[in-house]
Amino acid sequence: NSDAKFAVFVESICRAYNSGELSQNVKFDGIVPEQWGQMRGEQCAWMRTTPLVEISSHRDDVDCQMCDLLCASFPPAQVMDFSNSEIPCIYPPNRLKIAYCRDPKAVKARSMESLLKVLKQAGGMPVLHPPDFAEHGFATNYSVEQYTKMRWLTSNGADVKDPRIRTLLLEEHYDEETGDGDAPLGWDYILHKKRIMLLSVYNEMKKIGFDFLRSDFVLIDYSDIRTIPHYNRPPAYQSEDNAEDES
Repeated sequence: NSDAKFAVFVESICRAYNSGELSQNVKFDGIVPEQWGQMRGEQCAWMRTTPLVEISSHRDDVDCQMCDLLCASFPPAQVMDFSNSEIPCIYPPNRLKIAYCRDPKAVKARSMESLLKVLKQAGGMPVLHPPDFAEHGFATNYSVEQYTKMRWLTSNGADVKDPRIRTLLLEEHYDEETGDGDAPLGWDYILHKKRIMLLSVYNEMKKIGFDFLRSDFVLIDYSDIRTIPHYNRPPAYQSEDNAEDES
């Protein structure tokens, strides 16, 4: 079985890290596959290999030996950046705590870089721009997992007032008319030279402690049905829209 063989291969990397044969300075990008099955209620892919290959972790009180072993073996800096799709059985606070317990100094030194990485991985919510709610765009959005990471990192070394945050989210030099310049998170997230952001996201980030002002963004209140594109509206509203179109 190819899944079982790959599990044995990844376990061998973990063992090499733990034994010192492999330096913690060596990083394997992409070696831990992303898996989305749990979003559909499926079992973790690593757990599906358990009947085929016995993975003996350093603990026996966890359901998924491989997710646990990865967090206990891979370099702490890499464990900090693991996502829920890579380590679905151990949630962000626990992954970060494991990394911190293993090497507090390394984690604190890495916390700012990890925070910037999380901020750069923003998602987008399709919106209609005010005041006429006709032009389509995208508003910056983050997941619950990302907020959790932000809170932990800013409580453990990351500085919410680091100027690189403003550079990333606020100071994108992009000319809407010519298309010249740089917009790292996408040109359709910019309106009138400001980042479009959901109001709920702004409020959440203020709670975390980020040094932003309302005037820094074009804020979209998604509770206003007019800001939601027709195809994204709840079924009841879509029915009303169709009725209006037919009339």
